[in-house]
Amino acid sequence: MTDGSAGELSIREVVGRGYGKFWRYRGRYRVVKGSRASKKSTTSALWLIANITGTRGANALVCRKVYRTLRDSCYAQLKWAIKRLGLEAFWQCKESPLEMIYRPTGQKICFRGVDDPLKLSSITVEVGSLCWAWLEEVFEFTEEEFLLIDDTIRGELDNPALFKQLTLTFNPWWATWLKSRFFDRADEGAPDILAMTTDYRCNEWLDEADKARFEQMRIQEPERYRVAGLGEWGVIGDSVFNAERLTARLSALAGHVARGMFSYSVRSVRRLDSAGDRLTITDVKWEDDSVSGCIKLYEHPDPERYYVIGADPAGDGSDYFSAQVLDAADGRQVAVLRRQFDEDEFAKQCYCLGLLYNAAVISVEVNFSTYPTETLAALGYPHLWVRERRDTYTGKPVKAYGWRTTPGNRNAIIAELIAFVRDSPEALNDRTTIEEMLTFVRNEKGRPEAQAGAHDDTVMSYAIALQALSQQTRDAEADEPVGVDWSKSQWEDYERGNEGERARMIELWGGPARDGGTARRREKPRVSAQRVTIEYTPPPDGIQSEELDELGIGRSSGGGKW
Repeated sequence: MTDGSAGELSIREVVGRGYGKFWRYRGRYRVVKGSRASKKSTTSALWLIANITGTRGANALVCRKVYRTLRDSCYAQLKWAIKRLGLEAFWQCKESPLEMIYRPTGQKICFRGVDDPLKLSSITVEVGSLCWAWLEEVFEFTEEEFLLIDDTIRGELDNPALFKQLTLTFNPWWATWLKSRFFDRADEGAPDILAMTTDYRCNEWLDEADKARFEQMRIQEPERYRVAGLGEWGVIGDSVFNAERLTARLSALAGHVARGMFSYSVRSVRRLDSAGDRLTITDVKWEDDSVSGCIKLYEHPDPERYYVIGADPAGDGSDYFSAQVLDAADGRQVAVLRRQFDEDEFAKQCYCLGLLYNAAVISVEVNFSTYPTETLAALGYPHLWVRERRDTYTGKPVKAYGWRTTPGNRNAIIAELIAFVRDSPEALNDRTTIEEMLTFVRNEKGRPEAQAGAHDDTVMSYAIALQALSQQTRDAEADEPVGVDWSKSQWEDYERGNEGERARMIELWGGPARDGGTARRREKPRVSAQRVTIEYTPPPDGIQSEELDELGIGRSSGGGKW
């Protein structure tokens, strides 16, 4: 029954056009994004029933994000396929729990939701092997949830006709991991992936009313038609950001100039003031990793410019730890950190990244945990975002490190980001950030958030970074004359100094107000910096920052590469 040209089943008669390659493919991953009415789910159901019926020892797993949605979707679709193929007498369909059994041999189709991962790890079959899986609406899954299912399709196969395969079907809402993991790799010639896009035009069973509805959508809602009609990547719903400008920017991206992460050593140093030990980072080195590095650099640090970093820890959800490095002059994206790892490692990578970008101001969200900010402070990071809060006991305003997102300011910072992206889409350089913006929509209550199955970590870290600009007083317009009121002792030191010493004083303090000023005064560190050496091979112009020397932060060339 698996032969599409002969025997009891004719693919063209039962399935119709557009799925011949899908039906015959035997590779590990068969991935189909498609518009509504594109037959992707019905064809997947027909394939499973036909091939389990015709292949000794084959068993299948069917998954959705939430288990309770299976009965009215995949389970009902498979029951339809059994009837369509005239196999009702050969299949037993059970609803408690959901299960389908091929009566002649006892082969099974099992149903699971990834909302109960323990049940995913305990699937066993009595006859044959669990060799096939169908993941429906997989755009709702995280990549980690997919990998959990992928790991269940393993082990030896006792029939030469068997093969291991996962079929993924979904509507083409932006899902960054699906695109990068399957469609981009398929474009690069990956041998184990079939990535297809289908649409309603291959469905010969649509009636005239259905066709007219799509035609009306094409004329009246062209953006919606592009996604829901033609199966192209996009967002359907009340998108927060300007999708047209983001899509245009996506096609114009140049890519990163370096990718990797920092290696370092951490040791404890005893303080002379008996205040206890303190942490210190040494042997910091940039390590190139073009495949899995968690930091992407889009511009090398410029010693004449200043930067800010907005950081969003993962919290208790499935989001990533994320940090955005922006140029303080125009909010341009110059580097991105993104990974799922421990809070202390996130803080230390941010520490190194901040020093690399000229001791950038770092603003870490503290809603879920203050630990990353506390770690940065303990390491002596010189420029942390400072907010004002009310003391719990006295009610008086006090200063505290870290950004706190509240119901009152969340909409405001997102609105500022929306306006920034609308006016300056060319400032965005990171593909993941843009793709997350494309899936940042308004829910049924009007609240802006990531759509189901998507992430918003790079969106929120960008919004936080824009807020940090207000505390980067050491801006990139240092040549603009800004007078500074010098103290009497500063004037005395200046009068006693030679020409070189005077120039250094002006650089550190800013030009005196009575002379019109020549440079903006440098902001002093709020915490004492420790001496750190970052090993790297500088870009052609070199990176020499005297200000970092002033803060006690050294650098040396050699070691890692850009």
